[in-house]
Amino acid sequence: MNRGRKSLVILLIISILAVWGMRVIVYAQRQTLEVERRRAATHLAGMDTFALGLILGGLRGPLVMFLWTSIESQKIEKNLENIDTKIELVRMLQPQFMSVHIFQMWNKAYNLSVQVASLANKYSMILSAIEYGLKVDAEQRDNINILVALGETYFQKLGSSAEKNYYIQRIRQDSLPQPAARRDVRRDITWQRTQHDTLLDEKGFLLPTLIAPRADRPNPKPGSTMEYDGSDLQFLRQFNTPEQGGFPYGVSPLALGYNYYKRAAAVQNTTGQRHLYTSDGVVDSRPGIVLRTWAEEELERARRQEVTCYGKPLPEDRWALEPLTAIVPPNTKMPATDEKIRRAVAEALFSYRRASNVAALAARDFEQHAHNEAFAENSYTYVYHIDTAKALAALAAADGAYFNAMAAANGLSTNPASSAELTALYQKTLDLYYFALLRNDVDDETAAAVYPRAMQLPAGQVLNKATLVGVDAKFYPAIYEATVAEYRRKNRIRVLDEATSEYSAYLERARQRLATLKR
Repeated sequence: MNRGRKSLVILLIISILAVWGMRVIVYAQRQTLEVERRRAATHLAGMDTFALGLILGGLRGPLVMFLWTSIESQKIEKNLENIDTKIELVRMLQPQFMSVHIFQMWNKAYNLSVQVASLANKYSMILSAIEYGLKVDAEQRDNINILVALGETYFQKLGSSAEKNYYIQRIRQDSLPQPAARRDVRRDITWQRTQHDTLLDEKGFLLPTLIAPRADRPNPKPGSTMEYDGSDLQFLRQFNTPEQGGFPYGVSPLALGYNYYKRAAAVQNTTGQRHLYTSDGVVDSRPGIVLRTWAEEELERARRQEVTCYGKPLPEDRWALEPLTAIVPPNTKMPATDEKIRRAVAEALFSYRRASNVAALAARDFEQHAHNEAFAENSYTYVYHIDTAKALAALAAADGAYFNAMAAANGLSTNPASSAELTALYQKTLDLYYFALLRNDVDDETAAAVYPRAMQLPAGQVLNKATLVGVDAKFYPAIYEATVAEYRRKNRIRVLDEATSEYSAYLERARQRLATLKR
């Protein structure tokens, strides 16, 4: 009996030593294989999702129920202590439930972020939502639900909310190269993210790892029409060239929102995945919407730099910027031409170019969506977006050329456009905005009553919204004036003003610039 016990003890000791040795070997191998831990880490205190579920066994369900109840109770009580830890545990315990991940990203970005007071803490909570999505993306690559959720967080929360001015500047600043001390901070479940990841190198171009195609990218299904290489920022690569200039002033959250929405559309097109809640048509159309918003953000940045160059105070309201320099002649001298103004000139010229390019890309994206047979029944919905995006691209190009002439007159740039060239650019802009207004924002009844009276078409044709496309642009002002007069006669001018509120300030700027050039 004693001999049997002794053998059992020896066997147990040998087993413990063997397990310890195996643990050392496995741990060393794991450390060797753990690459890009920042993006691929799915660990909690040394345990991954599978290990955690294995250890808990049948207790996983009760624990998840407890955590959900606890999270919601803390949210109601506005007690955010350790709530990130609990949400992370839920993510690891329910890794395959996309509805859970969509909700928790929305929960962090919207519900929890509004419960903290300072903008910096709100920003931190929104970054936590993005980090959550990136962890799920690292575990389950190319999932359309997560890509849409990431795009929505960047676009709607960081790029379009009431606090967007703060968030946009923070994302742009954080995406620039940072000191090594800030890059090498510890990141685990107890670490609260306060800054976005660096995305750019010292020259302002995207880090190579972010645009490198993945070997494990999904194979395209037969009939797919888009290319998808699986890289994190695939659809920002087109701006990452010497000709386009990269991102010397940081990456806008709107650019990131476009990238993730476009990845989602590409995954839908190439793999056939479908979003849990959002229709295929909406998923495919979102990239164009975000592109147009990004173009407007770039245009606003250029405006602010232009106003700064002429020593005018900067208003908070975005639309209050438009008239400040609209009637300033291109040969007007700036109050100063020091290094600060030189930097402002360089940024303004870059942002005007980027705005024009992005708006043109938006128009092409909308056209591609409208011509897709799968979404043909809603194609007319996007005519407005196509028309206004083309007009916005023309305006940004005209404003960029005009400001370059301003800078050249002050010795801060070269190759200014002539007065005739600037006039042609603004005339094109005005024509496109008139066309967009007359085709999309005049109600059918008014158009039917006014357009035929304003202009007679040959061969008995009747001028209406459908036939407007074939009319010479030189007739647009007369048709527009007749339309405005009709709205005034019916005391409904506010209806037209509301319909054109998204671009009326741009249209007026083009008119003012044309008048200035013709003096």
